[in-house]
Amino acid sequence: MDLFYRLSQMTSKPVGAATIGNFDGFHRGHQCLVSQVVQKGKGEGGSLLVTFEPHPREILNPQVRVPRLSSDWTQLCGHFEAAGLDEVLQLQTSREFLKLTATDFMEMLWEKRPFRHLVVGHDFALGANREGNAEFLKKWCDQKHIEFFQVEAFVVDGEVVSSQRIRSELLNGHVDKAATLLGQPYLVQGEVQRGEGRGKLLKFPTANILIEGKQLVPQAGVYAGWVWVKNKRHPAVVNLGKKPTFENSGEDSLLEIHILDFEKDIYGEILKFEFVHHLREVRKFPSLDSLVEQIGKDVLQARKALDQ
Repeated sequence: MDLFYRLSQMTSKPVGAATIGNFDGFHRGHQCLVSQVVQKGKGEGGSLLVTFEPHPREILNPQVRVPRLSSDWTQLCGHFEAAGLDEVLQLQTSREFLKLTATDFMEMLWEKRPFRHLVVGHDFALGANREGNAEFLKKWCDQKHIEFFQVEAFVVDGEVVSSQRIRSELLNGHVDKAATLLGQPYLVQGEVQRGEGRGKLLKFPTANILIEGKQLVPQAGVYAGWVWVKNKRHPAVVNLGKKPTFENSGEDSLLEIHILDFEKDIYGEILKFEFVHHLREVRKFPSLDSLVEQIGKDVLQARKALDQ
């Protein structure tokens, strides 16, 4: 898969199928759309996905933060490549860029990378004031003799799958529901930091990581899940949030991961953690003994949730 960050980096050879959108993650709706793009592009010059960074809403309203559903751009590109895309173009957004009319943008893209099919999501629109809706794009494509295809909304449990719906589930601790919408467990990653050794003191050593970048952090709590260490998966219990039994607890985005049946030194390693099941809320305990007792219960619950 080829990556581009400016239109000027691309040649003018035609591509079979293209799609455009804000891919801040890769949920089942995105997967359905991309599969259509890949299928239509086969044998006709390949497939192209065009996306934007930062999210346009963050440019239009700097006070707004749009949490990402992928740990970083590399992870997202991994999803794109696994789905079979041939090319990905990530365009940098700015206030000037967002002033482009839908016609100007489409002509600019078409001039540099002609395509035979255009596939967009059910609620997609582009250009200033979102003027480039499905009706506009259909007319524009007809003028260019391009096949226009708008995918239907992907529905799970009677509701449309969307990034906003997934964010809501995660912020409420419903990581199992989020996994259903994503098609896989929600994943975060970070480098193992040196902590204060409290886990070892409690006989439950932890690998502590900070969630990197702009990724969404689920609701604070204790979770069961899988941690990837050097491409090997291990069952784990994670505490996400501040450490309420101790003073001066640090950042909310700290993950304290107790890897079951694991004793290796992994300081400095990049770990990936998949959230599988919410065990309980974070709470303060009256003593270290009561905390240790609860962690023991958490481990047993995690083994059951993970069939370990």
